[in-house]
Amino acid sequence: MKEFLKNLKINEDSLTNLLSAVVFVLVAILLIGYFKSVNRQQISSINTEVTAEQKAAMTVEEVVGQGLPTEYTVKKGDNLWKIAEKAYGTGFDWTEVYEANKGVVKDPDLLVVGTKITLPAIEYQEVSHTVIKGDNLWKIAQNVCGNGYLWPKIATDNNLQNPRVIEPGWKLTVRCK
Repeated sequence: MKEFLKNLKINEDSLTNLLSAVVFVLVAILLIGYFKSVNRQQISSINTEVTAEQKAAMTVEEVVGQGLPTEYTVKKGDNLWKIAEKAYGTGFDWTEVYEANKGVVKDPDLLVVGTKITLPAIEYQEVSHTVIKGDNLWKIAQNVCGNGYLWPKIATDNNLQNPRVIEPGWKLTVRCK
């Protein structure tokens, strides 16, 4: 071996440093591979738990699709605004959801996961509105319903791709309380 080293003109210190670097790189590669596999296992188990949780309760859209009034099971991340937005097309109807569930929901800001709440049928008066030059959804909601904040509901009810762009002559369905 010494003869070999003399031929390569490498001393023992240089060889030790080289072998140490190779061992260090191999250990680093093994550790990275190990931690990647551990993270994958943790992520896949988390995904499984979320999927099982989602199957336990239907989404707001699925529940509303069965007709109103209906019952909905509160899920993680839900609040009355989000539920009303998905069920009625506007979050401003959260107060009606709260009123219908005062016996079950003590604080409208704190929903407990797993709580069964009623999504009430809300009576709307349907009005047809023809867009004129200068109209926007806020103006239409304000003039027809007396509440400009209902503009997202008009956009949803009329399947508008871009609620900021409406053309004169379009006939929009406006539903007010």
